[in-house]
Amino acid sequence: AVNYGAIMEKYQSLNELGKFKRYMKKQFMINTNIDAFLQEMLDKKKAFNILSYKNQLKNKKVLIIEDSAKNDSWISQIENSSVIKFDTDHNFIDKRLEMITTIVNWLNGRKI
Repeated sequence: AVNYGAIMEKYQSLNELGKFKRYMKKQFMINTNIDAFLQEMLDKKKAFNILSYKNQLKNKKVLIIEDSAKNDSWISQIENSSVIKFDTDHNFIDKRLEMITTIVNWLNGRKI
């Protein structure tokens, strides 16, 4: 889970994004113009902030999958959410089958 809107709160321009911008450019799965993508996130910080939707989300079941506790502060504000933490790397390389099973069980209303 990541809350890009909250991350962008501390930035005003693309020039300030340095290290984060370089990291995003390495993400091959983001098949878009990174500068345009990051500029849109800067321009629409509130829309990209998950907590902007916490009132709407409290009436829905939400599954959040994590690999660490680094996002606990904002995740704890999402009511009615289930949080699963896998002890793994950022890409869940060694937990993908377990993650798939967890998601399917959650979708089918089984206890996770």
